[in-house]
Amino acid sequence: MVRRLLSVVVAIAAVALVAGCSSSSTSAPPTSSVASSSAGFVAPLTQFVLQERDMPAGFRSMSLTDQQRSATIADVGGPAPGSTVSPAQCQPDPSLVPAPTASRHAVSAFVDQASGVLVTSTASREDPTSAIYARYHVDGCGTRTVRTSSGTVSVTETRIPIVIRGVTDPVVVEQTSSVSLAGFAQSTTHALIAVFDVKGTTVTVSRRSLTGVDLNRVAFQQLVGIAAAQALGT
Repeated sequence: MVRRLLSVVVAIAAVALVAGCSSSSTSAPPTSSVASSSAGFVAPLTQFVLQERDMPAGFRSMSLTDQQRSATIADVGGPAPGSTVSPAQCQPDPSLVPAPTASRHAVSAFVDQASGVLVTSTASREDPTSAIYARYHVDGCGTRTVRTSSGTVSVTETRIPIVIRGVTDPVVVEQTSSVSLAGFAQSTTHALIAVFDVKGTTVTVSRRSLTGVDLNRVAFQQLVGIAAAQALGT
């Protein structure tokens, strides 16, 4: 059952900031050690994403395909290229949300097969930033419809009051997304998502239930706190 639901998640990954998997083997996100002669050493992006050691008992790292990684990365600013979003003001501006460069991103994903909870984290050193996420996901776009080649997704996002220590102006939301895909019954998933900027890097953390409603804000805030502390300490 979990594997079938993961397949649905893969299909809507570019909308819901999640990625599916075909196994529970260890994931090794690509690294980036972009350096600047004026700024000095810049930490590898893998230091900004969650690792298996950061996860509660029961969670296992997932291997992601290039397509799944790309979908997860692309959604930081808006739906994947080729998607049609309504209302029109929620359609991402290509000049603000450029095609992602894989070498400037890192992604990690973890699943608890017993509970059906999926956690993903990303780090990016190119646009979009958290402000762009807010523009196309929340502020005026909290309720939207996204049409892709895979299906039509209805998305609702609302801000929630979670403070991230040391981080200014984070975007933290509760998201509900419903999609009908060929061969599957309508699927509705619920997620908690945080997007914030630290040291020129946009970091995201999401917690999503694949089998029901899981909005455990305490567990989510703990993961966000770990990610933020790691990012601030780099």
